[in-house]
Amino acid sequence: MKDRIWRLPPCPPYDVESTESWLSDMAAEGWKLEPDDFFFGIASFIKTDPAPVRYRLEARRQKVRGGGGECG
Repeated sequence: MKDRIWRLPPCPPYDVESTESWLSDMAAEGWKLEPDDFFFGIASFIKTDPAPVRYRLEARRQKVRGGGGECG
């Protein structure tokens, strides 16, 4: 059995509520999102015991290229 999988989210990245729900559903099936591993829109999961998990997504500041400032 695989102990790691990669998945594209079934919802757009701006739909925070649906993304949180999808991540929680994956945890209930025994797939936990790896820490800081949502790379280029692909999520990496590791196999764990199924558990009720509630994910909360939060925006992160990023530097603006060429402008020298920050978003936000």
